Amino acid sequence: MSDTAVATQYTEAPVFLQAGDDTIFGIVTHPRGWIPRTGFIILPGGGTPLTTNRNRLSVRICRHLATLGFTSMRCDYHGTGESTGELQQIRLDQPFVEDVAVAIAHLKDMGVERIILAGSCFGGRTSLAAAAASEDVAAVMLIATSPRDYMMGERIGARKAADWSLSRYLLEAIRPRTFRGLFNPRLRRSYVSHARTKMRQMTGTLPGGKRRLEERPMGTEIVSPHFDGHMRSLASRGVPVLLLYGNEDVFLEEFQTAAEGPLADVMNEALGSIQVRTVPGRLHGLTTVAIQDAVFDEVVAWAGAYADPGSADAVGGSDEAR
Repeated sequence: MSDTAVATQYTEAPVFLQAGDDTIFGIVTHPRGWIPRTGFIILPGGGTPLTTNRNRLSVRICRHLATLGFTSMRCDYHGTGESTGELQQIRLDQPFVEDVAVAIAHLKDMGVERIILAGSCFGGRTSLAAAAASEDVAAVMLIATSPRDYMMGERIGARKAADWSLSRYLLEAIRPRTFRGLFNPRLRRSYVSHARTKMRQMTGTLPGGKRRLEERPMGTEIVSPHFDGHMRSLASRGVPVLLLYGNEDVFLEEFQTAAEGPLADVMNEALGSIQVRTVPGRLHGLTTVAIQDAVFDEVVAWAGAYADPGSADAVGGSDEAR
C-alpha cells in the first residue's frame, strides 16, 4: 500500500499520560472513524528512545497497522523527547514498565480490549516485563533482545568478562595495538571499563564495593533472572512470544545458548507459544535502511494475525482527540 493511501486511512493525536511524577508523551494512531479493539504498542531501543525510532520506523509501523485494524501507540520514555523526568541510565534489568503501564491503561480507556507489544533491545526487555505484569497483553514480539543483563555501553565488556580467561586478558594487554590504543581517550576508557568488569566478575563485587556472593556480575550469566522469570510467566499463561533476530546478531547466539540451557524446559513446555525467527543481517541498532525495512515487514506480517479488521464501535468520522 502506498504512503498516500495509508495517509488517508488513519487519525493521529498526541497524548500526555501521568506515570508517577513524570508525564509520558505518546502518539495514538487508529483507523479514521473508529477505534479497533486490538491495541499495539511499539517500544524503541535505548539508543533511540523516542516515539519516532530510527528513520521514523515506529511512525511507519503504527500508521500502516491502522490500515489493518489496530489502535497503536508509540511513546517517548520518561526523561526523553517530550516526556518529563530524568533518564540517568539504561539497564536491561531495569525496564520502564510504568511507562508502558500508563500507555496500556490509556488504550483500555479508549475501548481497546487486548494489547500487543513489540520492542527492540531495551524496548524488547521492557515489553517482556510489561507483558508479564499485565493480563491485558495478548502477544509480545522481542526484536534483537538480549537474554542477559547489560547497562548501556557495557555489553562488550561484560561479554569479554564472561568469555575471556585472565590469561587472555593479559595476552591482549601486551599486544602492540592495545598499547597504541592507550593514546586514544575513547579506547583508553573502553579498556578501563572492560578491566573493571573482569575484576568485578573475579572478586564478586559491584560498583561501590558491595558484595554479591550468590550472583555473577551483570552480563556474565547465561540468562538474566528477570528474562527467565518473565518468559516463564508468559509461557504459563500461554501468551505467544516471537523473538526476532538477525542471523548476525550477537544476541541470537546468547538466546540460543540460553534456550539449550536454563530455558530449555520453558521452550519445551511452551509448545510453540515461544517462537524464534531470523532474517539476514544484524538487527541490533537498526543501523541500515534495509534492516529497518526488514523489521517493518516482519512486524506488520506478525501483527496482522492479531488485527481487528471487522466491525468495532464506530466513533464517527471526526478527527477530534479521543
